[in-house]
Amino acid sequence: MSVLVVFSVLALSSCARVRLGTAWTAAKVFPPSRPRMVSALIDGLDDPDPYVRRRACDYLGSIGPRAPEAIPKLIERLDDHDMFVALSAGLALGEMGPEAVPPLIESLQHEYANVCALAAQALRDIGLPAAAPAVTPLMNVLAQAKRDAMGISCRWAAAKALAGMGPLAKPAVPLLMDALKDPESVTRQWAAIAGQFGP
Repeated sequence: MSVLVVFSVLALSSCARVRLGTAWTAAKVFPPSRPRMVSALIDGLDDPDPYVRRRACDYLGSIGPRAPEAIPKLIERLDDHDMFVALSAGLALGEMGPEAVPPLIESLQHEYANVCALAAQALRDIGLPAAAPAVTPLMNVLAQAKRDAMGISCRWAAAKALAGMGPLAKPAVPLLMDALKDPESVTRQWAAIAGQFGP
């Protein structure tokens, strides 16, 4: 029995954890099987078990730009009721490359602050040059996010993301100067780091 057949059998296991691990390994070891295995990992993002959803995020993140079809489902998982799943989705999106930038920019406007913060962090992880279009939307977050407990996470994540944009963050200097007065110390810290790109 070939190794590929063994993987195919394991991929049909009734245990979601076995299916996920098998799909990820097969996608890594047998590139021709990647589309089918990535599809199985995407299915794992809807599993009722949060552990399975989190591992699906982790596995998809490790495949990265070779699994762009996972981006829409990973964006949905940013709003997962389990914070560890949401965090894993954000980290995975940060590995997806340029194709993840437009939906992440859109997620900066999400009604929930944690989704906004995770999107900002993912944009920072993607980095330049791919994330360059996010500079103005990140400035908008820094300017418009409420200064309440929920908005603070958006503000510091936006400041941190802008700090990763290098000289492209220069237009944000006035906002970053204002953020130096933010009640949250983490926001002040990242505003100071990003502000070094000013005149």
